[in-house]
Amino acid sequence: MLLNKRTIVSTLVGAVVYGLIGRLAFSESLPIAEPMTFTFIFLVPLAVGYAAVAGAPPEKRRAFSAVLLAVTATAMLLVTVLAVGVEGLICVVMMTPVFFVMALAGGALAVIVQSIRNRQLRATAFLTVLALPYMAGPLEQRLPQMQSRRVVENRIRIQADAPTVWQQIIRVPAIRPEEYRTTFIHRIGFPRPIEATLSHEGVGGVREASFERGVLFRETVIDWVPQQRLSFTIAVDSIPTKTLDQHVTVGGEYFDVLDGTYEIVPVAPGEVELRLWSTHRLSTHFNAYASLWTDFVMRQIQGNILEVVRDRAEAAG
Repeated sequence: MLLNKRTIVSTLVGAVVYGLIGRLAFSESLPIAEPMTFTFIFLVPLAVGYAAVAGAPPEKRRAFSAVLLAVTATAMLLVTVLAVGVEGLICVVMMTPVFFVMALAGGALAVIVQSIRNRQLRATAFLTVLALPYMAGPLEQRLPQMQSRRVVENRIRIQADAPTVWQQIIRVPAIRPEEYRTTFIHRIGFPRPIEATLSHEGVGGVREASFERGVLFRETVIDWVPQQRLSFTIAVDSIPTKTLDQHVTVGGEYFDVLDGTYEIVPVAPGEVELRLWSTHRLSTHFNAYASLWTDFVMRQIQGNILEVVRDRAEAAG
């Protein structure tokens, strides 16, 4: 029993060390591949789950035990990369769902392969799975990143007329802490908006939208229809280095917010629907998964801004 426990502990530690080495190897400074790749996000946790189960005692390679081993190894790895500062909290949170799913897939594969009686075949499979990320990484590096533009829209009903709402969106005075509800994205490190100024009204006017921790965007008005529609392009003016992880920084290699539009639609006397949508660019090898997070983040940011506008417009009306 004691021997089995030691074997399990050493197997888990080995799987975590493998995953940590994988994260260090998949770095912008090394030629293998970058961390924002399909290979790292999907194949490394697959190998971690496989290693955690394949190296365990035979009696632990059953369904429940295999799941427990794969999940434990993955959780230990995620905590480790966060603790040593290899990844920030935002990236760890975003990686967590796919890491657990792929680790479970790796554990299930290990259960199947380890049931084969041919020891040499089992050993070959073990080495192949562990080597797979390092074989696929350099190949993936040769592929161009997928480019996609996504539009996220939020809507809110406001008990106020169009002129009142219009005044609340062209400029946004400083948002007091009690006006802004804390959401999941802010708990994991995304800065909150503070205010938006406007140089002058009309097309060509420049809005400066400031966020916490020194984040500043320059928004140039490209469509101005008083009390109906306001559109603007968005460009990064300032984002301090340590404010956001480089893999999720706006205006970076992988993600950027391009434009935004407010539209006021009357729905009843003294009531309007305020719509806010924005376009963002996504550039990864796994846009299908990354878009789930970028859409979620943009939807929460827009939703919170609309709630502030609603509360202020209704109070002013």
